Amino acid sequence: MKQIIIGSVVLICSAALYWFLSKEENPQQYLDSLLIHRHERAEFFRYSSESPFLKQKVDFSYLDYYPASLDFRIEAAYKKRATQDTLNLATSTGTIDKFLVVGTANFKWQKIDNTLLVLASTQRNDPTLFIPFLDKTSGETTYGGGRYLDVLPAQRGKIVLDFNKAYNPYCAYMEGYTCPFPPKENRLAIAVEAGEKSFPEHY
Repeated sequence: MKQIIIGSVVLICSAALYWFLSKEENPQQYLDSLLIHRHERAEFFRYSSESPFLKQKVDFSYLDYYPASLDFRIEAAYKKRATQDTLNLATSTGTIDKFLVVGTANFKWQKIDNTLLVLASTQRNDPTLFIPFLDKTSGETTYGGGRYLDVLPAQRGKIVLDFNKAYNPYCAYMEGYTCPFPPKENRLAIAVEAGEKSFPEHY
C-alpha cells in the first residue's frame, strides 16, 4: 500500500512538473519580468561594487532600450555540434578570448534565414551559453562593437533567443575593458530593434 501511495505521489508530481515546464508563458507576466530584469540591471550599475561605473567613479544615469517586443523573443532551431571546436575572438584590447562553439541557432525573421554560432566559455563551468552578435542597428542606434545575448541550453532541439535581453559589453560604457568582438558568422543581415541601445554618452 505504501509503495502504491509513493508511486501515485511521484506520478502526480511528475505530471505537475511537466505541465509547469510545457505551458505557455503569459505575455503580461513575461513583460513584467522583463521590466524587473532591466530594473535589476540598472540597480547593479548604481550600487554593486563590481559596477564599472563605481569602479571608475563615473556617474550612472540610465540605460536606453527599445520597447519590449514579444516578436523578438524567438524560439530558434538548435543544431548541436558533434565536436566542440575552439573559436578565437579578437577583443577590444588586442588580446584573444577563447570560446567553444557548441552549436548553431537558426531562425527566420521577415522571410530572411539567420544563423548564429552558440558559444560556451572555456574557463567557467557555467550552463549559460553566449551569443555575441552584430546587426543592422550596430553603429546606428546600438553599440558599434556589437551586443551580447545569454541563453539557456537548448530543450528538444529548440533554443530561446530573447533579444529583448540583448545587452552591451562594458566597452560600450567606458574605455579600459576587454570585450570580445562578435565573430563574422554572427553578423546578422537584419535589424534587431530590441534590447539595449547605445549608451547615451558613448557611441
